[in-house]
Amino acid sequence: MTGGSQPHAGPTTGRGPQERAEARHLTRAWLALLLFSAVSTAVALALPTLGPDWVRIAGILILVLAWLKARVILGRYLHLDRAPQIGRGFGLVLALVMSLAAVLFLVA
Repeated sequence: MTGGSQPHAGPTTGRGPQERAEARHLTRAWLALLLFSAVSTAVALALPTLGPDWVRIAGILILVLAWLKARVILGRYLHLDRAPQIGRGFGLVLALVMSLAAVLFLVA
């Protein structure tokens, strides 16, 4: 080898325990997002068949699922779970926004 370059570590190079843990962490977050999205979609598709009282409950459920998805994204993808104080601040603002959205939905 010339020029001090390092040999290419191909796809057979194993990952360390920390990288595997991070990959599992992100995979679980991705699966949670898929689940929350699937439930939201199922609820939204069922809306035309629901009575007026159930529509309100379904709307709140969809907002709660959106809130959970936002928490997963903030915590796991943006790593706010590693900065608890900042995460709590974002969580508080998010809770206020979602509460406002719920009140507006119920009033409308």
